[in-house]
Amino acid sequence: MAGCAAPNRFLFSILKMKINMEKQAKIRIKFEDFGNFTFLDLDSNGKVVDCHPYHRQIWIGRQIDLETVKQGFYPEYIIGGIARETLNYRIKKVIEL
Repeated sequence: MAGCAAPNRFLFSILKMKINMEKQAKIRIKFEDFGNFTFLDLDSNGKVVDCHPYHRQIWIGRQIDLETVKQGFYPEYIIGGIARETLNYRIKKVIEL
């Protein structure tokens, strides 16, 4: 069973990452569902720690302006610490985790 050690370590590392992300998440933003972007999980500073169902590699680590995180609003994200862009998805619900 020596061939199973590497896949098991890989699965364990993925599970560990998922647990760490869930511990960090303080706010979940649920969006109007258009099929490709349903929620972002943020830490207490507005940093994205999880995203579902797609685009994780793009969103994890981005900064969301918490002042724009309100139901019915389009949140803004910060690029390079200075520039701002508006996300094209309206917030359906904000949940404190």
